[in-house]
Amino acid sequence: MLIFALALQAAQGGVYAWCTAPEKSIAGLACTSFVNGAIGGALEVNRMQGTPAPFCIPKAVSQRGKETIVVAYLEKHPEFKQMDSASIVVAAMHDAFPCPR
Repeated sequence: MLIFALALQAAQGGVYAWCTAPEKSIAGLACTSFVNGAIGGALEVNRMQGTPAPFCIPKAVSQRGKETIVVAYLEKHPEFKQMDSASIVVAAMHDAFPCPR
């Protein structure tokens, strides 16, 4: 039942819905897990391909800070709310923390 509820919420707003939920709720925990997974996955794919990282997040940025960045990005770009959630997280991190070139 929980999986169904999270899937329904994802279909109705995805990562934005999760990351605007109360921090200690099931959806809030889904946000934390999803954002961590999307960031880690993106960095691992780039490492395996030998390509530059898509973003450079300073170590001082907290988990909650990353989640806030995703929400702020979607509030600035509401047209992206229906995009793939992992792509949204990567785009938000790239926008907030571009790597020096």
